[in-house]
Amino acid sequence: MTKPTIPHLGQLNHLMLKIVGHYALQLICVLLLELMIVNHALALSANTTAVIQGSAPYFTFDGGRTKVTNSQGLLGITLSDGRQYVAPGSPSGLYPNGIENTSNVENPIVLPDGITTFASIKTSVPLVSDGNNSYPNIALNNLANSYGYWADDDGDENVRATGNLTVVWQDKNGIDITSQIKSNQIQTLDPCDAPYKLEIKATSGQLSTLYGIPNITRFSKEATSYYISSKIDRPYVCYAQPNILYSWGETKDPSWVDNKGFKVASISNLADNFPSTGSNGLHFYLLLAGITPEQVIAANGTTVFAESGGNTVNLSLTAEQKSTFLARPQVALKILLNGPNKDSSNTKFTPSEFKLYADSEHNQLLYHFKIERWYVIKPGFAGGYDSAKVFCNSLGNGYRIPGVEDYTNANGYRWRDGAPGVGSYYRRQMSYKNGNKWVGGLLNEWGKLDSADKKDYPAAIDWKNSGGPWGYDIYWAFQFSGIGEYYDVNSDGYIGSNYESTTTHRVVCVAP
Repeated sequence: MTKPTIPHLGQLNHLMLKIVGHYALQLICVLLLELMIVNHALALSANTTAVIQGSAPYFTFDGGRTKVTNSQGLLGITLSDGRQYVAPGSPSGLYPNGIENTSNVENPIVLPDGITTFASIKTSVPLVSDGNNSYPNIALNNLANSYGYWADDDGDENVRATGNLTVVWQDKNGIDITSQIKSNQIQTLDPCDAPYKLEIKATSGQLSTLYGIPNITRFSKEATSYYISSKIDRPYVCYAQPNILYSWGETKDPSWVDNKGFKVASISNLADNFPSTGSNGLHFYLLLAGITPEQVIAANGTTVFAESGGNTVNLSLTAEQKSTFLARPQVALKILLNGPNKDSSNTKFTPSEFKLYADSEHNQLLYHFKIERWYVIKPGFAGGYDSAKVFCNSLGNGYRIPGVEDYTNANGYRWRDGAPGVGSYYRRQMSYKNGNKWVGGLLNEWGKLDSADKKDYPAAIDWKNSGGPWGYDIYWAFQFSGIGEYYDVNSDGYIGSNYESTTTHRVVCVAP
């Protein structure tokens, strides 16, 4: 039997050293790995601490001097003289020179002298001229990436944003004019349409970078409105506004502006200034710039007498809120005509010239007009043409049944003495003389009188609709139509004719 071989002691020692060395190497590797993990963790912890101490991205429109980190900061405006208005709630520390917006209709922001364009009012929404074809909107992402209006103090990049800004312009009547400004941003602010309302709206959104902590600035849904006017050196009348609801005619006269009335071009030309005709109880409004109705009344009194023509007619002045076609009702100067009517003991009328002033010393003329013809109407029906003549004769003082030309500037039904180019219904236009003959009269100036707007232009008591079979009133004219009938004119200014025995017509008398 063979005996097992016993290794030499040296060999055993060598084997033991190899085993111990192998495990020692593994132990060293494990220790080194743990040390690397600890060091990495410490480094990561240090880096994370540095990011947390950084700053979030922000919008800026001045190279980083002003850091916009909330929606209110996006809603400010800047004027050409450097004035900066900010929305209420804007951080005061970011806008040390900012003026908090407190403007309203009665107390608007006034533009610098001589600066009157919409383009001079800068918002956070770039204009079309600045490359923003999406005006009046701008995506915040475009504001950041296309215009570069953002920054991050840590140098973080890869910015992106959500949300939008929008501007809306309205004139003082609440009419949206944003599209007009988009197409013509250098148009001027018209004092007659001021104060303008500029609303700036921000949706909720955020501005973020790909890296960095914090890397997001959030914006809430906010809006603010500014009321803005251009500077006015001298007060003036913008429009003389009678009833505006019934503006017939195939063509428009340049002097008439729909929904506003007769535009006042020059107060020195009496022939162009409304009205040249009148009747007791009719009224109109003056729409003003640079002066309030109350100031006009303070300068002229509540009753104004004629400067020439005697005292057969006078004016009553009041400040009243009117609302026709207006989203925001405005206070206007109401002028009521007082003069001879069917019950007057003295029906005499002489052409009367009136002046209104902007100052108590009566040095600054504000408006000027002359009433050339005065009309008296009988309530109800005339009872036939002969009865109409009797009524006018009973008034004395030269009253007569009007001619067609005393009512309307229309043409039609064999009548061709109206204004050139005017069709079957009156055109809103001032009456004028062609030689010694009038072209146009009461209706083309004042509009439809028998059913005027019930709120701003209730029909004067004697002119209320008589309840005739046609739903509108028809007035006798003195001219014979040539077919056994007399001409007549309805309240739309439409010319017709009828037999003298017709009893459902009304009678109007005019002097001189």
